[in-house]
Amino acid sequence: MADTTTGNDLTPEETAAQELEQKNQNQEEAFKRITAENEVFKAEKQEAKDLADAEAKAEADEIAKNENPEKFEKDQIKQELKEELRADIEKEAKVNEVLKEFPQLSEHKDKIEKYLKDDSRKNIPIDEVVAGAIGYKALIKLGADLGSEAFAQAESSKSGGGNAKTVLKTKEEKDEQRHMDSLPEQYKT
Repeated sequence: MADTTTGNDLTPEETAAQELEQKNQNQEEAFKRITAENEVFKAEKQEAKDLADAEAKAEADEIAKNENPEKFEKDQIKQELKEELRADIEKEAKVNEVLKEFPQLSEHKDKIEKYLKDDSRKNIPIDEVVAGAIGYKALIKLGADLGSEAFAQAESSKSGGGNAKTVLKTKEEKDEQRHMDSLPEQYKT
């Protein structure tokens, strides 16, 4: 068999190696395709199950509503209140977490809470709402303050000591160092 890239004849071993490599590539591609199809199938199956569950719940709710409308409304109101309370607790915990991490922002707590209570920001991540409530100028100032604190801390931790050795580059410097090392301590300067 002739090599199509160079025009040279291939040995049987080289031909077998090429065929094996092509077979492996084909198997990998088939595996990827089957895996992708399997994932799509699983997603469709889960979607159908979720839809059937939602329809069954809606039907059960409708039956419960028809049988005892007052109890159904009370249960529904309780569930909604629980969800709202859980969301409020989550938001409060997140605000407290942010304020614990950045106590400089405590002056903005009321504004943050006001922003979080607004329904238009209901589906926005809490971190983004906090950033919006504080404003970009306050965030820039906070970043600058944190940077200057870190710089001051780094400056204060410098000891000036260290064990850095000077690297001798030329032959003369090495000879001079050897000479200085051979002298008694009292003559070293």
